Amino acid sequence: MILIKNANVYTMDKQGLIENGYVLIDGDKISSVGSMKDVPNVEAEVIDADGKSVTPGFIDAHCHLGMWEDSLAFEGDDGNESTSAVTPYLRAIDGMNVSDVTFAESLAVGVTTACIGPGSANPVAGVFSTLHTYGNIADEMLITPVAAMKFSLGENPKLVHGKKGKEPVTRMGIAAMIREALYNAKTNKKDFRNANLKEVLDAKLLSKFHAHRADDICTPVRIGKEFNLNYSIEHATDALAVADYLKENDVPLNIGPLFTDRSKPEMKSLSFDTPAKLLEKGLRVALISDHPASNGNLLPLTASYLMRSGISEYTALETITINAAENIIIDDLYGSITPGKKADILLINGTPLALMSKLEQIFVNGRKIM
Repeated sequence: MILIKNANVYTMDKQGLIENGYVLIDGDKISSVGSMKDVPNVEAEVIDADGKSVTPGFIDAHCHLGMWEDSLAFEGDDGNESTSAVTPYLRAIDGMNVSDVTFAESLAVGVTTACIGPGSANPVAGVFSTLHTYGNIADEMLITPVAAMKFSLGENPKLVHGKKGKEPVTRMGIAAMIREALYNAKTNKKDFRNANLKEVLDAKLLSKFHAHRADDICTPVRIGKEFNLNYSIEHATDALAVADYLKENDVPLNIGPLFTDRSKPEMKSLSFDTPAKLLEKGLRVALISDHPASNGNLLPLTASYLMRSGISEYTALETITINAAENIIIDDLYGSITPGKKADILLINGTPLALMSKLEQIFVNGRKIM
């Protein structure tokens, strides 16, 4: 057992911030958490936090770590199988290099978990996997091997396939290809290429819809109702324009990248104020790096910028912990310091999102790795 005592514990659950609290780790899970006045009398390795902060490990709910490898061009470019527009049978884990330096860089700032998937060239792109960022063998780092199906709307698939003179050339074509793929999976359930889409149709597999522009953001709501999908919207740059509609339909949002330029027309309204205003409206928002569009190690800094828009540090921290865990459906075991959940824990000298705070210790599945 490991007992972390005298800490300010940011539980990210109903207990909120416990000042002068403790966390007891038993094996790979959190055994108990509470105030120091209730600390259990057990034999354990003791870590005296001496007033430092304890938080859950940070979660990047949408990125492409190891799929566009650092400092490499075509040799390390494995994020888009753009030879075909519909590729639901692809799995990100087969295209990522977990030895890429960006895994270690994300881990070094406290990102212990990342949901990693294909890029946005194809209307139906393939499946994400959720992994720990610590390790050197992808299969041993896995949390959820098949975590979500990636669908892409708008500018990216139009440009990638349209410039070849192939479908889709229009937004109508993109939506039609997604519908066709879902319909084919519904009527031909034994085809290998449709197996992952069958899970989508049964609402067992999350659907991630890449969408920036307001009209594209509304398309997943439309398709989601038609096929009874469990879905989230990725990027959602123009989400404020349709925020009430998204709230009415209870749509989770993964916002980002924010530390990037407005590299295409769809991103002209990019603003750090957007996630803060969406949170104020009651939407469930997670921040994402979308690495390599924005470096994975900028995720905590991105969260800290929300405070410039009037959001509390605790609420900002939710966007890279419990909200992210809920948005990628791993909140049963990750995203908060709650008894029974996995012990992915950070010990930080200072408040969690302050620029000058220092990350001193990292635990992954109860194992101290830094």
